Amino acid sequence: MKTISKNGRTLTYRIEFKENKHTYLRVKPGYLLVTTNVRTRIGDIEAIIFKNFDSYVDRLDELSDKTRDDRISLWGKTYDFIVEKGPFTYTVGKDFVKATFPHASIPEVKRAIFGQEMSEALPDFEKAIEDNLKVLHIRILPVRIKYLRSKFGSYHRKKNEITLNSYLARLDPVYTTYVLYHEYAYTYFRPPKIRQNLIS
Repeated sequence: MKTISKNGRTLTYRIEFKENKHTYLRVKPGYLLVTTNVRTRIGDIEAIIFKNFDSYVDRLDELSDKTRDDRISLWGKTYDFIVEKGPFTYTVGKDFVKATFPHASIPEVKRAIFGQEMSEALPDFEKAIEDNLKVLHIRILPVRIKYLRSKFGSYHRKKNEITLNSYLARLDPVYTTYVLYHEYAYTYFRPPKIRQNLIS
């Protein structure tokens, strides 16, 4: 791990050299992970970090706040988070979320809340995009809600259904709308014969 300081703030970063073509900078809890080609000069990487320093530090601070056990983010807003033992239920107040859960695994409690929030909000998202889909002769498809580790959503061609990541419940609703349009785009750009079967 190395650090870079600017304007009284410090950023911790780690560089991993791999055989990939490009350089990727990813914000992880507590540090910035850089994966880059073995031929990339460290000075070039540090120049990129320094140029975008404030943005990376702000994102690190935001991630740190979201991963705290006593905080939870729902639909782009961060709340104080209180958990007690009991059957699963939760209440969203003005500046807090209070939940009960059979055991005290904070990540599991949060995932359960995200899944519930997405399930309850899904009809509203579908209603908001339905008219635009009709213009393209696309009908509303079955949607599964699931906590995914690597993507926000996916379209399953064989099942003709969409999976949405329950993690989206942490973010501003505009991102869920975007992901839904993105997945429905896969149904539109199918071969015409297959598309006709879907909408007839």
